[in-house]
Amino acid sequence: MQVLTERAGLAVEIDSRRLQFKEPVTEPRLSVRTRSNLEAVWREPSRDPADPELYSVYWGTVPIRDEAAFRQQDLDHAYVMILPGTWQGEYFKTQGHYHPPMGENHLGHPELYYVLSGQGLFLLQHAAPPDWQVDDVVVVDVEPGGIVIVPPNYGHLTINTGAEPLVFEAFLANWLQPVTASYQARQGGAAYCLQTPEGPQIVPNERYERLPLIRRISATSWELATSGVFYSAVASHLDRFAWLREPDSFHLAQVESELRELAGAGVGHA
Repeated sequence: MQVLTERAGLAVEIDSRRLQFKEPVTEPRLSVRTRSNLEAVWREPSRDPADPELYSVYWGTVPIRDEAAFRQQDLDHAYVMILPGTWQGEYFKTQGHYHPPMGENHLGHPELYYVLSGQGLFLLQHAAPPDWQVDDVVVVDVEPGGIVIVPPNYGHLTINTGAEPLVFEAFLANWLQPVTASYQARQGGAAYCLQTPEGPQIVPNERYERLPLIRRISATSWELATSGVFYSAVASHLDRFAWLREPDSFHLAQVESELRELAGAGVGHA
């Protein structure tokens, strides 16, 4: 049993392959994905009948005390847990998706992530709709306390490179739908993460044409100077996160400034 309460800001534990909430929360909409659900995006597809569970997503999960505030701001909060393991030498990962373009500037919605437990990578790739020509690829190394900002029009997936579950929380607009077609059409994201004797190795996906050099950064770990945990800081200032539902209002410098004001430190970003 791994307890995440101190960093999560609410009573939550890892019990085998599931998160267990130990205080009243809204009823999670649980989505579970297995190896076969990602058949179209593995580097080495396989007809092996083995179908291990890869990850689970707990959509719409907030303490009851915060439910009305999130609804008023049209925002959602979710937990994601990716189990450790590999398939055909590739680390367990999420499907990968973009968000549909909206607004005058046809921008996909941004997201905000905070890592609660484990080690891994976020793979971000920028492309203007229809999501075909990728002009920026960023690998973000994460550990507990790391923050990742996903700017508009960045497709994204997450990879667990550690020996324990990778657990993170996501803040996003509550109507988002994933767009996965371009990931499936090119058998995954712009890069794969493979297990090697020397450690995790990033390998470009050759099905993408004219890929830029892959940038690699680290998500900065920091402790909040205000409430002590990231969730509490965001939930207490939801009005500052309108950019999550209004991509036309997203400005990276402004978002960073808001987070620094809450945290008293810098953040990692694309």
